[in-house]
Amino acid sequence: MLLQNSFPDIKIKGNSYIPVNDSIFINTTKKDLILLLERSRVLWKRINNENISGKAEHPGFSYLSPMEWYQFAEMHIRHHIQQKKEIENKIKSS
Repeated sequence: MLLQNSFPDIKIKGNSYIPVNDSIFINTTKKDLILLLERSRVLWKRINNENISGKAEHPGFSYLSPMEWYQFAEMHIRHHIQQKKEIENKIKSS
């Protein structure tokens, strides 16, 4: 998965119930995403410029190094963006 830099193109059945939280607004989400991007850039610089060793356990993917965690996070976000596009396409076509 990390070598291919993407999750496999398979559907995994999960919990179909997703609670709706009406207190989340678009502007708040955008601000949170901008903050996340800024923090991500700082983290990227640390990972690349410091001699960091060791691994931390991921509950589903064994142990990951800091660089692997960073790669995994980017892949995860990209995966959700693709899921969003698929949902939007289904809505448009129905």
